[in-house]
Amino acid sequence: MKTATVHVITDRKERIPIDVLITPTIAVPLPNVQKNITSLSYLRCLKLAHPVTAVT
Repeated sequence: MKTATVHVITDRKERIPIDVLITPTIAVPLPNVQKNITSLSYLRCLKLAHPVTAVT
């Protein structure tokens, strides 16, 4: 199987290399479930990968 190196860039602009294995699709895509996270108190003040944005 093929491999590659991807780099994750941190908030501090550090570059972290990660070796990954490239595989064929192993699962069907997950559905996009919209959920109002503003009511989830345990997520407050966390820096999320996908910030909350207005849905148009």
